Amino acid sequence: MTDIELSKKIHCTIYEEYRKALDIITINPDYSLVIFRNIFSHLCQQIATYNYIELNETSLDKKIKKLFEKKLINTNLYCF
Repeated sequence: MTDIELSKKIHCTIYEEYRKALDIITINPDYSLVIFRNIFSHLCQQIATYNYIELNETSLDKKIKKLFEKKLINTNLYCF
């Protein structure tokens, strides 16, 4: 399975955003990084929702920390 196929299986919004980020990565890498960050934030929210965890944090760092504390992500992802 490719990264694009995986993004499509996760959620249609993630797929669309991922494709957009890939399309502009060489033209506007800064904006592409913003899109990737938004995708990651959305994934964190999905993980929390799936596990019945309320995720009120607005910053991505705090979302990641909370998921790590709940043992839903491992140290490889948390210590970036």
